[in-house]
Amino acid sequence: MKSIQLILLSSLLCISVFAQIDIQIREDYQAECNEIKDFVEADYNVACNINYHHYNSSAYRKNYSKTRAKNAGKVRIGGFNVLHPGMSKTRYKDYRRVAELIDEFDVIGVTELLPLIADDLKNNQSVVEFINETPKEIEELKAELNSLKDARQTAANTRKQEEIEAKIESLESDLKDARDVYRKPGYLKILDALHERTGNKEWALLLSPRGEAAKKTDVQELVGYYYRTTVVKPKVNQYCRDIRTYGRGTPFACIPNMGKDMLGENKKDMFSRRPFLAEFISGDFSFVLLASHVIYTSPTDAANMKRILQQSFGVDHYDALGIGANKGNYARFAEVKVTLDFMEQLRKRFNQKDVILIGDLNLEHNNQFWDTVLQSMPGAKLYVEDLTTVSTAEKTGGFASAYDHFIFDETETSECIDPRKRKVVANVVNFYEGRVGGNVRRTYNVRTDRMSGGKYIKDTRKYNRVLGVYVDPLKNGEETILTIGRKKIKVDGRDVRVEGIIKDEDTIENYVKKFASRVLDSQLKPSSYYEYFKQVISDHMPITMSCSTK
Repeated sequence: MKSIQLILLSSLLCISVFAQIDIQIREDYQAECNEIKDFVEADYNVACNINYHHYNSSAYRKNYSKTRAKNAGKVRIGGFNVLHPGMSKTRYKDYRRVAELIDEFDVIGVTELLPLIADDLKNNQSVVEFINETPKEIEELKAELNSLKDARQTAANTRKQEEIEAKIESLESDLKDARDVYRKPGYLKILDALHERTGNKEWALLLSPRGEAAKKTDVQELVGYYYRTTVVKPKVNQYCRDIRTYGRGTPFACIPNMGKDMLGENKKDMFSRRPFLAEFISGDFSFVLLASHVIYTSPTDAANMKRILQQSFGVDHYDALGIGANKGNYARFAEVKVTLDFMEQLRKRFNQKDVILIGDLNLEHNNQFWDTVLQSMPGAKLYVEDLTTVSTAEKTGGFASAYDHFIFDETETSECIDPRKRKVVANVVNFYEGRVGGNVRRTYNVRTDRMSGGKYIKDTRKYNRVLGVYVDPLKNGEETILTIGRKKIKVDGRDVRVEGIIKDEDTIENYVKKFASRVLDSQLKPSSYYEYFKQVISDHMPITMSCSTK
């Protein structure tokens, strides 16, 4: 009996420790949100809550119209893995074209968003420190200057005064401009591009309150919902209200805790990235979305494999699952299965019928094991059969795998059945084609139809014109990227060092150095022709469906 009590006590302590760690992580992200808020509040309202962050948070109150939403007839729902906007490997992302894609939807679950990281994070930390510390430094320099003026005047004394006066002038000037050096994270660059595109601030973003990844050393990803506030507004979700044990903020959204209360046991730790849940309404259609980026690499060690399979399917090895499950995908199916278990509990216990999973599930549509997994949510079906991921090789037509899907029960969510075709119509938005594809080609495509030595010949004139727009201004100094660092100022021919705004030479060099090879030269090889679409947009196509608002 004592051993059972000790086990229970140990389990409770572990849960308590995990909860405390989770709260601390959320508070760290909340602090970053509040810091960002300080720099963007003039552009739009920001609500930094423990369970979600909300950018342009008040827009729906003044913009949303139920009549307008019902008159529209349809709400366009989407999903999009946007490929890590805001890090070095995607430094050439064209936010204008990404916004052009997202503007085709009314609400879209977007995965692979990122918090501030690497050089951008370091820059912003330096900016905040400079803004906070410089006024004190200026006062100290002024005190020192007054002391020198009161002392006996010598040549050395005069030189020192000149140096201090120059430092004060430089610090005061840079302090006025320091806020402009702060860099927005990629998810806000998308929001800004949407506002610029539409000419108003009708778009808002509900963002997950913390990043998650398979390993602590992996990039911690966020999930967000961009929504058009004129026809969509967030709605209080009863599950999120029930688990809100700390923090304020209307419970529109939350990360499901995947705990014992809903699933019979705590299954949080079998997820690499838990889905992010939010509820919305458009006209008469109220719906719950869960956006997810499912694990890609299934663990190979026996202990983790057994734990994941036991928690999800009640077996010890993937061989016991059936046709379609294997060592490469068992953990992917496990995450989807448990998510569907959770969605079924939402339906049963919270009477939420219109529950839709959206995401990059890293699972092909035609796998036979889906028949088993979908039984976890009776009536659920898998939508989007077509290929969604980018293949850079020309011979593939630019497509690789069918990884992006919707899952829901169309008998409950009949609003998403096309009345003319009498079925759910869920498709891929092919950004190689249409307006977006045409604009990308017009902007970046530099190859001709002629080949030599197995490569396409470039259009030299267009090639140089593109470099002239995106690279040359940084090379010749017409444009620049700024940061905070030690700078030299001249005082009567002498170099004096002071903290302030300087050119970010490393970032400029890295941008200039690789633009041509990544965006332009890659087009000239048949094996990497579509690489430039991946560089400027993403390695996944969005998926879309329309649902009735009446």
